[in-house]
Amino acid sequence: MRKAIVLYFILVYILPAFSQEGFHLDADKKNVTIPFRLINNLIFIPIYINGIELNFLLDTGVEETILLSLEDKNELNLNNVEKVKLRGLGNEESIEGLKSKNNILSVNGYTDNSHSLYIVLDQSFNFSTHIGIPVNGIIGYSFFKNNLVKLNYDKHKITIIKKVLLFEKKSKKDLLQFPFQLSEASLMFKRMSP
Repeated sequence: MRKAIVLYFILVYILPAFSQEGFHLDADKKNVTIPFRLINNLIFIPIYINGIELNFLLDTGVEETILLSLEDKNELNLNNVEKVKLRGLGNEESIEGLKSKNNILSVNGYTDNSHSLYIVLDQSFNFSTHIGIPVNGIIGYSFFKNNLVKLNYDKHKITIIKKVLLFEKKSKKDLLQFPFQLSEASLMFKRMSP
């Protein structure tokens, strides 16, 4: 009986908490398509933060979501805000910023219900004038990490696909597979003959 109670607790309370961490497709969606703007080989996507639409630069090299400019979005409400010192923004010195937890980020049925983000207060990091469109922030690899991604540069669309669907719908013959080797010196891909 004790094992059954523990199993019930794990299945009902613990596993759902892990499965909802980060971005996920809404329950009724198998995939979503997100339009993007391509400017100077940079991808910009619209994302809603707590119901307000903002423009984000998509950069998979960035780990955390960063807000840089809110000058045109005065009505944005952020949750659980605290002061922090930010490092790694090009300066060796830390700068003052804010951290906000438990925000809802969403785009076309792709949602994170408990997203943390960092707000840079120093307006010298605002690069909207260099791009030509309002850029409110940068979103990184957390946007992709839980699902598969298909980028179509010609149509300016990103398709997010649940991981399990790839193997349900495609057979191995449909997938292009090739072995590769990472070079220590330059991390280059080397195509090897079978």
